[in-house]
Amino acid sequence: MLDHRPDVAEGCTFPSLPPVKLTAVSKIVVASTPASGQVAGLLLVAGDLRRRGHHVTVLTGAEFRGWVLRAGVDFSPMPAGIVGGRAMTPAQFDAFCTAIVALRPESVIGDHLLLATLARPADPLPSSAPLTVALGTSPPLDRLVRVPHHYLQLTVPSFACPPVDAPPSFRFIGPLPEHASLVRTVPAWWPTLWSGRTVVVVAQESAVGADLLRLVVPALHALAGIDVLVVAATGHVGSAARLIDLEPDIPPNAVLAEDVPFDLLLPYASALVTSGGYNSVHTAIRSGTPMIVSADTDSGPQVAERVADCGIGVDLGDAFPSSDAIRDAVQTVVRSTRYRQRAAELRAELTRFDALSAIAATVAPQ
Repeated sequence: MLDHRPDVAEGCTFPSLPPVKLTAVSKIVVASTPASGQVAGLLLVAGDLRRRGHHVTVLTGAEFRGWVLRAGVDFSPMPAGIVGGRAMTPAQFDAFCTAIVALRPESVIGDHLLLATLARPADPLPSSAPLTVALGTSPPLDRLVRVPHHYLQLTVPSFACPPVDAPPSFRFIGPLPEHASLVRTVPAWWPTLWSGRTVVVVAQESAVGADLLRLVVPALHALAGIDVLVVAATGHVGSAARLIDLEPDIPPNAVLAEDVPFDLLLPYASALVTSGGYNSVHTAIRSGTPMIVSADTDSGPQVAERVADCGIGVDLGDAFPSSDAIRDAVQTVVRSTRYRQRAAELRAELTRFDALSAIAATVAPQ
C-alpha cells in the first residue's frame, strides 16, 4: 500500500529508493491534477507512450474522460473531491493510492502539483512497487525532488536553477511540445499581423470575469496611445464578451482573441505581456519572444524572477501593475535588442532537448 502522505514531504529526509525492474513494454499510469492545463500536458505524454507500444491509463478528474479517450488511452477516474491546487485530505489520499494500486502499474508518472503521484511504497518495499516519475511543471522545490525515483524538470538548465544538492534522479529534460488540442484555425484579423506594425500580445491565464481587470484591461490602456498592434488573448470561451462588458471602448489598435494558436501567433510578436504561467512562458521561449511578466500564481513570482534573471524579459514585481508600469516595460523590451537576443539563445537551447523521448527512456529504458 502506498503510504506517503502529502504533508510528510516538508522537512523530511528521504532514503534512497531501490531500483525497479522494467519491461520493454510497460503498464503505465499517468496521473494528473484535474486542471485543464495539467491534463493537456500529461495527455501528450500518455499519447506518446501509447504510440511507443505501452499500455497507458490516465488517472484524472471525471470531467476529463472525453479528453482522455480521444487521446486513445484508457481512463480511470480520480477519487471524488480531489481538485487542483488544494491539499488532499487523508481519506482522499488513501483513495487515490488505492486507485493506483488497483491498476497495478509498473510505472506511475504524475505532475508534481499532485503530490500523491510523488508517493512511493512504504518499507519494506514489495517487489511489485511501481517506478515513480514526477514531471516538474513549475520551479522545482528542494524538499520534493528527492521523493520520487525520478524528478524530470520540464525546462532547460538556463531557465531554472537546480535545487540545492539535487540528487542524480533530478534532470532537466526541456518543456513538453505544444498541446495537440490547441486550435489550429486562425481568426479573421490574422492578416493584420503582416502590416509591419510592432505586435504585442497580452495573455492572462486566469482571465475569468472581473479578473480581466488585473492585467488585460490595464495593458489595453497602457498601449492604447502607442503605435503597436495589441492582441488581447483572453483564452476562455465568452471571455471576450466579458472584457467588452468591463471595457466597452476597446482601443482601435487592439484585437480580441479568445482561442488562438500561440505557437503560430508569438513568432509575430515583439513582446508578450503575461501573468507568468509556466506553459505560456515556455511557449514564448520556444518562439524567441521576450516577455513582461505580472505574476498571479503561487509559482508565478519565481517564474517572473527567472524571466528577468535570464535576461529574456522584465518582471513587473506586481500582481496588479499600473498602466504606466506596463507601458514602460513594453517600451523597454521592444526598443532593446538584448532581450530578443537572449530569448533566441534560450530558444536554441530548447531545441537540444526532447522531453517525450526522455520520459519514455526513463520508464522503459532500451
